[in-house]
Amino acid sequence: FYSPARIIMIDPDGNRLEIARRFGATDCFDGRTGDPVAEVMKLTDGVGVDCAIEAVGIPATFEMCTSLVAPGGVVANVGVHGVKADLH
Repeated sequence: FYSPARIIMIDPDGNRLEIARRFGATDCFDGRTGDPVAEVMKLTDGVGVDCAIEAVGIPATFEMCTSLVAPGGVVANVGVHGVKADLH
C-alpha cells in the first residue's frame, strides 16, 4: 500500500536509466555529470529522501546515499563492500 511520490535513479549507464524509467522511476540522473546530490536536494526542497538504496558496493556510492537521506531516513545497503565506507 506504500506508493512513493518520487523514485529517483542515479547511474552512469544510460541503458539502466532507461530501464529504471520503464519500471517507474520519476527522475533519472547520470551520476557522472553535474552534482546528483544537489539535484536530489533540489527535488526534495533540501530535505533529502526517505530511503536511499546503495546497490553498487563502493564507498563513494554508500557515502552519497548518506548525503541524500533525510533525517530519520533509511539507507538500504545491498552492495557488497570490499573496503570500509565512512559514516559521517
